[in-house]
Amino acid sequence: MPRSRQPELTRAALLAAASTVLREQGASLSLDAVARAAGVSKGGLLHHYPTRDALLR
Repeated sequence: MPRSRQPELTRAALLAAASTVLREQGASLSLDAVARAAGVSKGGLLHHYPTRDALLR
């Protein structure tokens, strides 16, 4: 995913990736796997969702 200044699009991509990884790995999903699936860095993911629980909620 190219770097954008549209945080709502990044959050949507992260949630879509989390949904996919959750279906594949279950609740034991890793933040690394979600970030990789969304095409962002783990730091970028943590900027929007500071914890795994925040992402899952």
